[in-house]
Amino acid sequence: MANYLDIIDVIASVVAALATVGALLAAGFAVRDAKKLFRIETDRDVTAAEEREGRQASKVNAWSALRLLRNDAQTFGVIVSNSSEEPVYNVKITVGGFRTNHAPTLACVPPGQLFLEQKRFMEEGDTFHWDFAKPVGEFVDPIRPFSASKSKRVTNISFTDSYGRQWSRSETGQLGRTAP
Repeated sequence: MANYLDIIDVIASVVAALATVGALLAAGFAVRDAKKLFRIETDRDVTAAEEREGRQASKVNAWSALRLLRNDAQTFGVIVSNSSEEPVYNVKITVGGFRTNHAPTLACVPPGQLFLEQKRFMEEGDTFHWDFAKPVGEFVDPIRPFSASKSKRVTNISFTDSYGRQWSRSETGQLGRTAP
């Protein structure tokens, strides 16, 4: 009888040992899965934070345009669009193909669209190459995007968002953070 009890005791010990090993394996798999889920959630949080960070910047753009005057003449300029709900600051628009490659700069662009017209006549010693920015809605003459030629174009727009982050949008529309 004692022999049977010893055999049962050994079998019980083996079963307990196997159950312990199984529990350790299950815990290891659970830890691995928890790490994987944590990484997924962390990546999702980082992506959401980046999207929130760039939300205002994604709503700022510039393109070349032409203003059709009543006497069948036309003038060229740049439309700066800020469709966010807050202003952007230190806006610099790099252009190509205009009479001047001098970049128009604006201290502040409120929400809306502004038209910066290239000056038609430059006087000796004139340091301003562009007229003052005016809201597009103030013009009686139609203003059209100028996309028929690659010569007159906006090659870059850089600005600071309302949170102090600096951004740049390339000629192809790619938006990226820039170093302060």
